[in-house]
Amino acid sequence: MLAYEVWNPHIDANHGVNIIEIVERSEGLRILVQEYETEKFLAIFFDTHVAYQRRSESWVAGEACALSGLGKGSFYTVKNSRFVSLFQTESLSTIENILHFSIVTDSLCIDILASEDPRIEYVR
Repeated sequence: MLAYEVWNPHIDANHGVNIIEIVERSEGLRILVQEYETEKFLAIFFDTHVAYQRRSESWVAGEACALSGLGKGSFYTVKNSRFVSLFQTESLSTIENILHFSIVTDSLCIDILASEDPRIEYVR
């Protein structure tokens, strides 16, 4: 069964966030978010991402109604993910143990598939 579990990417990062930018380069995927309460910027680096998708919040709202894990912050890991299943079925990748991370805001959801945990740092 699909399950969202709270993910705390940094000891101080348990606030709601706004996604500022998403940058994909040869060295990986970088997502910059700003915390609502502290206005601090948090950079999340996925060096080993294999796929990501951006979804509007309206689609996520249906999942939120069905899942008790959502609504407890902005950062989640997803267990029994349909996105992981689709990636493994449709791609030629031989990567096993793919991790699904999700960043959920008021208006946007970013789903990231990676083979390792991301690097995290506060900026500015």
